[in-house]
Amino acid sequence: MFKLFMAFLRLRIAQMHKNPDKAISILETSIIKYPGYAFSFLHLGLLYTQKENWEKAEYYLQKACNLDPSNPVFDLFMGKVLIDAQQYAKAIDKLQESIDKDKNNQLSWSYLALAYLGEGNLQEFEEIVQKKPLTENHELQIRMILLLEKQTRDWNSHELQSVAISE
Repeated sequence: MFKLFMAFLRLRIAQMHKNPDKAISILETSIIKYPGYAFSFLHLGLLYTQKENWEKAEYYLQKACNLDPSNPVFDLFMGKVLIDAQQYAKAIDKLQESIDKDKNNQLSWSYLALAYLGEGNLQEFEEIVQKKPLTENHELQIRMILLLEKQTRDWNSHELQSVAISE
């Protein structure tokens, strides 16, 4: 157990110095020695998101979900990563799994709203926003605003094209 603690200490130091490659190396060594520790897989998946390697991020996060299927946190992070990878349908499924395990997790509801927004489903987005208070996470709020602006621009552009075609 001491070795696992030391591995996480080295990981935190590498993360503090913004060295994801070093942190990945430490974690890949630790999952060989401790293959049943789901949080190692979670951190490894999150590190791969920094490198925008969505395939590996999803792989390691799925391993974490499989190792501890009752923990909604793993589904939440998987959903967040899938949103980052613009895989909104898969994100919705994972976030719904997280909510099924913990209906009071405000962050899961907020990311679910964001996933619906990314998918272009304003009706589901609005339903969640109306019945659940959104998290005070400013990054998440900004992402919602930016996606709303993008959706509005896309819809306005589509409407202008439709008007131009009909004239």
